[in-house]
Amino acid sequence: MLETYKPETIVSMTVADDEAELQFSSLMNVVRKEKNFDPSLPLTITVRQTPVGYTKSLEGCYHVSLNIVALLGEKIVGIEPHDPEEKESSDVLWLSGYSETELSCGRAIFVTPTTSVENHWIINECTVSKVGRNGTHWTVTVPEAEVISMVEKLFA
Repeated sequence: MLETYKPETIVSMTVADDEAELQFSSLMNVVRKEKNFDPSLPLTITVRQTPVGYTKSLEGCYHVSLNIVALLGEKIVGIEPHDPEEKESSDVLWLSGYSETELSCGRAIFVTPTTSVENHWIINECTVSKVGRNGTHWTVTVPEAEVISMVEKLFA
């Protein structure tokens, strides 16, 4: 039996036709950065294309956000990477099922490193109005090692 490399981070993407190649490159960059990446083993990546889709921009995101995207899969419909110039800037992970209205842009998960406690992350889910965050549904500050288990519990 042929051994195949299995990435720790699995990212499922649905993209518009014109974005498929760009997103494939982003996905490969994420896979190559994994600590267990073995370029000598074969790797299978499936990218599903649809004429009308959405783009998930993986480049420039915190690694914790990538893990959350891998966990939540199709529940994430868009990603806005943090501003690298701002120390407390958040990645914004937009959630499916919350359409834009007159007042609301939808719901999103904000992922921010803490500056006060080393290796801790602030993760919160908020309704986002046209002027900013409005209505926090939950917020947690957890060590990096517990982020995935905490998000799993909150979305179970």
